[in-house]
Amino acid sequence: MINCTFKNMSAKIILSDRELAIVQNKEWLLTKRKIIEKVYELFGGLHCAYQQIAKPYAGQLSYLPISKMGKISRGENYKGLPYLILDYPADFNKKKITAIRTLFWWGNFFSISLHLSGLKDHKNEIERWLNYFDEKGFFISVSHDQWTHEFGAQNFQPFQKHKKEDFLKIQEHDFFRVANRVPLDQWEHAPEKLEASFQIIIEFLKDQLPRR
Repeated sequence: MINCTFKNMSAKIILSDRELAIVQNKEWLLTKRKIIEKVYELFGGLHCAYQQIAKPYAGQLSYLPISKMGKISRGENYKGLPYLILDYPADFNKKKITAIRTLFWWGNFFSISLHLSGLKDHKNEIERWLNYFDEKGFFISVSHDQWTHEFGAQNFQPFQKHKKEDFLKIQEHDFFRVANRVPLDQWEHAPEKLEASFQIIIEFLKDQLPRR
């Protein structure tokens, strides 16, 4: 939408010195493009690795499309920053969600999360699920918004830091989310760390949630 609020077209939109330097630096944008392409390549490799991990459990996880290709999505504005998402395996429908989501968020981190919704038949199992992922060093979402990805006081945080009321709020939700993250300065180790977390999630789905 075009902004026509200017009353006087002689008014100037001024760039700061830093903004002026960036707008003249085409190499920065080209470098950004190359980095995004490398994340695509990394996610392609992760997808193949994930498939190899999940394939032996296909019969026990019949509700998940393990034999099908995952989906890589890209955007430029999650909290103002570019991102890529790999959903594999994932089943999104109106009644339930079961999805493993790998995220690259520019300037922040890589993460891998398990997203479950439609949990009315599993309320009594959530404490056991929390204990499982707590032992594995995962973070638990205490947010009321099931689509956020941040780590911190309002969303993913270590289970040990929960207050009792936070836990009760989680039980009231119709969704359950846990995640692990890899700092961007550990780029070289990101694939192995993400694969290890993926294995933990798949084992959980096989043993703790065999039917959806």
